[in-house]
Amino acid sequence: MNMLKYFKQSSLSKVFGIFMSVCVITLLVVPQSLLAASSTVSTPTLIWPKAKDSTIYEQPVITGLTKNDTKVEVFIDGQLNGMAKVSEDKSGTASFSFVPSISLKSGEHTVSVVAIEKESNLKSLMSKETLFRIEDPFPAPTLFQLVVNNKTVSTKPFITGLAVNDSLIKVFIDKELNGQFMVENDKSGVANFSYQPFLDLDPNKAHLVYVTAVNAESKESSYSNVVGFFVKAPDMSTEEYTDPQVMGVSEASVATSIEAEQEITADENNEETTASDENDSNANTNTETDENGNSDSDQSALVWWVILAIIVIIIAVNLRGRGDKGDQGGLKGLEKLGGLENKPSDHSGQQTLLHKENSEKSEGGNNMPPPPPSK
Repeated sequence: MNMLKYFKQSSLSKVFGIFMSVCVITLLVVPQSLLAASSTVSTPTLIWPKAKDSTIYEQPVITGLTKNDTKVEVFIDGQLNGMAKVSEDKSGTASFSFVPSISLKSGEHTVSVVAIEKESNLKSLMSKETLFRIEDPFPAPTLFQLVVNNKTVSTKPFITGLAVNDSLIKVFIDKELNGQFMVENDKSGVANFSYQPFLDLDPNKAHLVYVTAVNAESKESSYSNVVGFFVKAPDMSTEEYTDPQVMGVSEASVATSIEAEQEITADENNEETTASDENDSNANTNTETDENGNSDSDQSALVWWVILAIIVIIIAVNLRGRGDKGDQGGLKGLEKLGGLENKPSDHSGQQTLLHKENSEKSEGGNNMPPPPPSK
């Protein structure tokens, strides 16, 4: 009996020892991911990429869904690349996003994710690896400085640049899509383009603009160079800009352009002043000429009047001389010219006798008085 009990105890000890050995070996050999399979942590779901998705970005944004109160590990090409950013939601399902820490080369890559519970650190099963592709990007456009000319106003500047033919240009102003258009192809293979915002831009703040190009296969380029700029409030007195202006990021360049405009305006004013001075001098010269002409004409008229007066005096003197030689007619002429009156003289009696004889002769006709008697 004692021997039987001994053998039974020995076999039980062996079985228990073997069981314990198997448990220890299992803990050491079996991966932790397999041991966590029995946990309640759900495996995350990838939203991007799906199978065989492609992108031109070397650091694409990987997105997906997981449970609240979990962390997400992201594996790229089988290697842990980092922890995703998790945003929890009242619904109990959180969203996550992840940007690779290094740029990925062109070609095919794989991505998988694992969820880790924050409190217990239990891990979910690893998601299925998803294949995606990094493609060579479509050539990005090149932007120039913005331009304002007589076809627009300062709050709607023209955005100009270059892009490959058959490109759909997307314009982003202040990080928001402002509009898109197709370029007009050029024989060289590189087209130039210009775009005008459909709304006035705020002159009280700085602005940023960049563009992308999309080809016929919907392959999008990376961002172009970014251009920063300011806009000026439109001048109410001037509706159009006659000279093109380039708008840049620096206030100094704007000030320089304003100073240049002021200098041009000053030069124009000087030219106008010079022209007005010349016109005034010409007007003064004409006035002086007119005055000289008038004075010459007045002098000529005065000379003619003097000559006329001399002629009148000469005629009057001649008439007076003729009056001295005549009889009664001459005396009457002197009376008219000199204002003389008939005055009595010593010869008044003789003149009376002469008048009387003449009257008698005229009354008697041809009757002659008898001759005196001869002695």
